[in-house]
Amino acid sequence: MSGDTIKEYNSCWGYTYNMKSIRIVGNPGRYQLFSQLTTFGKYIRFNNNTVKINVHIKECNSNYIHQDKDNINIKSCYLPQCNPPCNPGICINEHQ
Repeated sequence: MSGDTIKEYNSCWGYTYNMKSIRIVGNPGRYQLFSQLTTFGKYIRFNNNTVKINVHIKECNSNYIHQDKDNINIKSCYLPQCNPPCNPGICINEHQ
């Protein structure tokens, strides 16, 4: 998992923290994703501001494509999506 791909979000509202959708790319294995509040706006800073999420990156099965599609030297596992659709053929890889 690459730490330099993490982005910061301002997503707090009321008593909840809404994290945007994220995509994790990494080698198969078990990891922990840490999320921490770094600013508190007009509210008083508090200590319990970190959450750990267990992440399991599975091996790529044969129904998916396994290649470095993001140019980050880590292979992604994905189903191809062709736009426009391959008509009447089969989409075998994403085209740019």
